[in-house]
Amino acid sequence: MQSKLVITLLLAACGATFSGCQSTSVLPAGTDTYTLTANAELVPGKPGAQKLALTAANQYCAQRERTFLPVKSGPSQLNVYIVTFRCLLPNDPELQRPNMQPTQATVIEDSMQSGQ
Repeated sequence: MQSKLVITLLLAACGATFSGCQSTSVLPAGTDTYTLTANAELVPGKPGAQKLALTAANQYCAQRERTFLPVKSGPSQLNVYIVTFRCLLPNDPELQRPNMQPTQATVIEDSMQSGQ
């Protein structure tokens, strides 16, 4: 009987731990425009974080009876993906095939040249 209780508590603890390893946060970024950051530590690599981000953004709009329109997306670091999107009414004239722009990578340039 006691072993069943221990197993139940372990399963509950594992479930709580694993559910905390995937997270999304939505921030307003203008009129009908939002930025969503997805962190998917248990889903290996960027594709898992991308799927989490795009799914969550789509659901965010659907809950508001709007249509998801991605604007810009890309990885920000390992297992973290950011998508900027709009939630538009189905008859909005801006709702068209997305022309997504990739998130720009940060480039650090060394302006010091050797021998000078």
